[in-house]
Amino acid sequence: ELLDAGVNRSPSAYLNNPASERSKYKYDVDKEMTLLKFVDDEWGPVGSFNWFATHATSMG
Repeated sequence: ELLDAGVNRSPSAYLNNPASERSKYKYDVDKEMTLLKFVDDEWGPVGSFNWFATHATSMG
């Protein structure tokens, strides 16, 4: 989980979703990041890719 990495651009709109839908999620935005790490047996970490969804409005 990446906390404080993005914001919901319209929390009031999110609250218009049914409570049954909102209760499926801990936050009003996706806080999950996926990391694919490449490690060489001899040299250790050699690279990585990561994915984290964010909207431009989260950047200011």
